[in-house]
Amino acid sequence: MLLQIDGSIHHWLEDRGPKTALLLAVDDATGTVPGALFHPQEDGYGYFRLLWRIIESRGIPLALYSDHHGVFWYTHQRREKRDEEPPADERKPTQFGRAMRELGIEQVFAWSPQAKGRVERVAGTFQDRLVTELRLADVRSLEEANRLLEAYIPRYNEKFGVPAANEGSAYRSLPPEMDLADVLCFKHRRKVARDNTVKYQWRTLQLLPGADRRSYAGKTIEVWERLDGELSVLFEDQEIATQEAPPRASVLRGSKSDGQYKDRTRFMEQVEACLPTAPKPAKKRVVEARRPTPRMEAYWEAIQEAKSRGLSLRTIARELGISRSTVAKYVRATKPPAYGGGLLEEDKEPRLTESLVSSP
Repeated sequence: MLLQIDGSIHHWLEDRGPKTALLLAVDDATGTVPGALFHPQEDGYGYFRLLWRIIESRGIPLALYSDHHGVFWYTHQRREKRDEEPPADERKPTQFGRAMRELGIEQVFAWSPQAKGRVERVAGTFQDRLVTELRLADVRSLEEANRLLEAYIPRYNEKFGVPAANEGSAYRSLPPEMDLADVLCFKHRRKVARDNTVKYQWRTLQLLPGADRRSYAGKTIEVWERLDGELSVLFEDQEIATQEAPPRASVLRGSKSDGQYKDRTRFMEQVEACLPTAPKPAKKRVVEARRPTPRMEAYWEAIQEAKSRGLSLRTIARELGISRSTVAKYVRATKPPAYGGGLLEEDKEPRLTESLVSSP
């Protein structure tokens, strides 16, 4: 039993809704679709929901055949040779891969779109036929699209499915002691802070003391985020009671002083409105820029002469003993460059005075 799984991002609702992804699973033996799902994007949350539907309706498949999308394959562990795949026990699993190991589902990866041609062809058929069905039903939301999809899949399987070479189902039943909510979820390891709290995304959880342990500070725990958004904290396979941590003292102090800060700001605005307007400073005349030094002129002439001989920037820099960036500037210049934009007349005396005062 092998299922090919993939996502097809397309304008399924055309101009009636946003661009969405169709997450699709195809039976490699019969060409039927055991499950499909419209989702805002191709991510682990959507594939967990799709697999949940397949397991509940049919059972656990033996293997899944997919591409190297980041949901299935840990992207930072690619090999230099694309045809060289590391052993399964050496691969660092993604959240989806970890769930597949817990369910006993083998992951098989394709190195090209042609290798998973069956699911690619089914996605193309859906783009031709299902888009029309959605248009005729005037579907405008993902919820309506998924309801229509549930009614469309049986009709598609009946028309395009072929009988398998061997009769019978190869799906395995879910063990009674296994809870899908504890498998098809996101599990992250975190270190408990000194105040017995743990941070997960934008939330801070306070770990409550138990009968065997009053504090978990410094310990490594697991935070489980289920598909319904519920969070659970486990330590050594035992769930820990938690609650939302209270705000920090600095946050509480800031909230109390918000009104005082607004009053001070309003008072300073009134004071500044009563002050006389400062006179605008007189416009400063800029003295003409300095002329290029003899060295600059010599460099420019030498570089232009080398440029006319067709020498590269690297060769010119090596011959003249200067950097390539300097050579590039002189090559682009139409005349010897002069650095410095000159001094303002009003600034000449103050700068001279400051230099005299600061000098020993």
